Amino acid sequence: MSTVGVSLSSGRPLAPMQRALWTSQRLHPDAPVQNMALLTHLDGPVDPERLAASFELVIAASDVLRTRIVADDGSPRVHLDAEAQPRTILELPRAEAETWARARASTPIDVGVRPYDSAILVHEDATVSWYLALHHTITDATSSSLVFDATAAVYHGERIEIGSYYRWARLQAEPDGTDAGGAATAEPAARWAAQAIRHWRDRRPAGAIDRLYRPVRRARPEATRLDVSLDESLAALAGERLQSDYRLLSPDLGWSALLMTATAAYLSALSGSAELTIGLPVHNRSDEETRDLIGPVMEVFPVDISVEAGMTFRELHTHVGKAIMATLANAAPG
Repeated sequence: MSTVGVSLSSGRPLAPMQRALWTSQRLHPDAPVQNMALLTHLDGPVDPERLAASFELVIAASDVLRTRIVADDGSPRVHLDAEAQPRTILELPRAEAETWARARASTPIDVGVRPYDSAILVHEDATVSWYLALHHTITDATSSSLVFDATAAVYHGERIEIGSYYRWARLQAEPDGTDAGGAATAEPAARWAAQAIRHWRDRRPAGAIDRLYRPVRRARPEATRLDVSLDESLAALAGERLQSDYRLLSPDLGWSALLMTATAAYLSALSGSAELTIGLPVHNRSDEETRDLIGPVMEVFPVDISVEAGMTFRELHTHVGKAIMATLANAAPG
């Protein structure tokens, strides 16, 4: 092990979502809780060296993919000098690829070195699989998809331009919405940020509900996806209700409110708590700049819900819909 001196004065602060994700990793340093690993099989002719080179060009074009996070006395700072990972191209039977990938993903990515782990597996039929794990501090689900899109574009000879994630994050943190005398500025984004700051500062959070799950000694990344069959008549009824009684501004918002209503009713009945807070993911990709921005733009905001005695499901749904809209009205990025 070698010791490298790092000047924190040259670093930059983490964006708010990065700080939350980095803290989660620090709480479980030996667990891959923030590894976002994907194994993608590519049918058809693929040049593994060209694929690796294409991904390296994407890294060079994206500041967030070159991130190193260095902590001194518990204060994390971002440095954009992560060296590209040495190319890893392995010959491996296709039948063994998933087992290999699961084992690889069980080791947490060291963001102090680089924020990703990439390997290309060449199979006996000349097809390849690409294993790519991105640490959550530098990506969200949409961002991960954009990394694949950019790599494919470079592979096919296209030129790419990737916006600066840290420029975007800095712009979210800078405006305070008021001038020196406390008057509102003319900038709408600044006014929205100031409104949001006041809202979350003055908000009285719901109290903690009783513990619903047993504590675990070690966080694990494994998750099981359970498919719950929805018969055609019930699916049609849900779709009909989402277009009438339970309709909101968009289909996605309608589904979110419906699921959050069911979750609130279930948690309240299970715990006996009338005041609940449920996290709502907000994608923050509503303009041209963020639509194609690689980096963790998504944030989770709290929705405060009161489940009153005697409420019907429809009444609770109306309340949840209003609570979601109140949260979205103050869900300023950063």
